[in-house]
Amino acid sequence: MKFAALFRERFMKIDVSMPLEDALDLSWQTLAECFDADELLMKQALIDKYFPAQDAQSPAAAPEPASSTQLDMANG
Repeated sequence: MKFAALFRERFMKIDVSMPLEDALDLSWQTLAECFDADELLMKQALIDKYFPAQDAQSPAAAPEPASSTQLDMANG
């Protein structure tokens, strides 16, 4: 569920526009926020090359990114 929500927020909104390289980087970041490397069903060489290193923190323990509504409430 977390991956679906992040994917929808980051990639499916009509106003989202970014260069391909930025989209690929954000895709790997999103995967790292939601899954461990061993949970991905793709070539290991791609995972080894592109999957971001975790800072001794499992994806489940990573904090949820703040929504724009949460940020608006915090700022004012």
